[in-house]
Amino acid sequence: MEMIMSNALLSSPFQANKEKLLTLRLQNELNTNRIFKALDASPNTIGAEVVFIDYEYSL
Repeated sequence: MEMIMSNALLSSPFQANKEKLLTLRLQNELNTNRIFKALDASPNTIGAEVVFIDYEYSL
């Protein structure tokens, strides 16, 4: 029963909204576009593969 309750909590609209807000905040604070552009521009990272993995572990 406890497992069902925690799954229901994790899939609640409140939790989904909280995750979306956190994602937006991290994108603003980390500025992933600037990070990726800096990596692309650096001669030290030529040929390096950078993989961004989100909270669902998708590439």
